Amino acid sequence: MSALPDVLGFQLDDALNLLESANILISIQETYPPDKKKRTGECRVIRQIDKGDCVELIVSYF
Repeated sequence: MSALPDVLGFQLDDALNLLESANILISIQETYPPDKKKRTGECRVIRQIDKGDCVELIVSYF
């Protein structure tokens, strides 16, 4: 795999476009604040984990 682009803080759509254009496999996990269980607001990457064969993105809504 080539150098992994840093997409921390990116909106999810922008992060996906960048990683997919680099032919990187992606896994997405969502997390929510304790008082918010809905998908409302803007979705952003809050953590990026290199798993070797793919990158795991942890995303949350703001």
